Amino acid sequence: MKKILNFIVIFVLFTSNIFAADEIDKGKTLLKSLSKKSLTKKETISFLKEYAIILEDERGDGEVTYVFDDENYYRHKGTEVISTDAWRFSKLGALRLFNKDIKLTWKIKPKTKKTENLINIKAKFDPVGKLYKFTVMDKKDFLDQIEQAKQAEIQKKEAIEKARIEKKKKQEQEKLVAEQKLKEEKSKLEEERLAAEQKLEEEKRKFEEERLAAEQKLEEEKKKLEEEKLALQKEIEELKIKKAENLEKNKKTPEQILKEEKERLKQEKLSTKQIVKEEKERLKQEKLATKQIAKEEKERKKQELLARKKEIKEREKKLKEEKIAKSKVKDEKSLNIEKHKLCMKMIEASFYQDWDNKIFKNKTVKKAIESTGIKEDLKMVRMMLVMGSTNPTKRKGKYHWDDFAGMGMLQFCPPDQYDLELTDVDFW
Repeated sequence: MKKILNFIVIFVLFTSNIFAADEIDKGKTLLKSLSKKSLTKKETISFLKEYAIILEDERGDGEVTYVFDDENYYRHKGTEVISTDAWRFSKLGALRLFNKDIKLTWKIKPKTKKTENLINIKAKFDPVGKLYKFTVMDKKDFLDQIEQAKQAEIQKKEAIEKARIEKKKKQEQEKLVAEQKLKEEKSKLEEERLAAEQKLEEEKRKFEEERLAAEQKLEEEKKKLEEEKLALQKEIEELKIKKAENLEKNKKTPEQILKEEKERLKQEKLSTKQIVKEEKERLKQEKLATKQIAKEEKERKKQELLARKKEIKEREKKLKEEKIAKSKVKDEKSLNIEKHKLCMKMIEASFYQDWDNKIFKNKTVKKAIESTGIKEDLKMVRMMLVMGSTNPTKRKGKYHWDDFAGMGMLQFCPPDQYDLELTDVDFW
């Protein structure tokens, strides 16, 4: 137990000495930097007029760019102003920056052969302050770059808005044409249905007229037959009279004349019955033939009506299938848009080197990465997008990319690979 305590004491003393040595070294570096000559008031004014200052000021925004005008300074993240406040010189010529209610004193120390560009930033009650490395950029070039980025953004927005309006107009025109076509098809089908019903009614009326005409003709035939019968009876009477006269002339015996007359009447009666029978049979056959023709015509009209109804039903089915096909195309497009969004989210996570992002756990993304073997290439995404661009920043939950990074996103996730157009992509 005593040996363990001795070891702990020795270890504490040893680590304390190492820590003290490190602190002494840091203190020497700080004192050496503080002793370096900083810019005078006049030199500071000239410096701020000529340059924009880039540093990581530990306000939680990463690397930012400071631009000074006559009264205020502006902190830029990329091309966007993220904060602004006033600045002035103290009575002793020290550069003072205001961060809301906090006063900060800056001492700018340009680089020498042995040291880098440094700024000593000190709060009001901080006796020493802290050194920050910085880089500079020509102020005019930086402001020109911001203006060019803004103009490019405006032009891009205008082009996309124009494309969106034209696309919307085209979709509305296509919708109106489709609705008009559907309306015309429905109107045509309705007209055809009404025409078919009207034609059927006309056929029924025609058939009824033909039936009445056949019945009327039958009545006329009966009447004619009756008239012929009466005429035949009249002719028989005339023959009787004539035969009686001939009998008188020939002086036949009454028995002979009676026998002959009976035989003649019998033959005439048989002949008349045969004629009436044949006429009845003829009329019966005509009536049956008329009924058969009417039945066949009715069946034909019925089949025509059924065929027309079938055709109308097939047209309605075709219109429904076309509507389903259009809906399927729309659903496929929505799926492609979601796939494109997954691609952009993957590139976004790669840009920030956020390898624990849930997007890489998505089954579709994970499968795509494993099948294509681009896992190592994703580590180069940040370097490729950073070239000539700045970090993307969020506005109202969406990322806004400057012109360079926006083009980079389109190169990594080209819309045409997803059967999409530029107006279908929402990445700004």
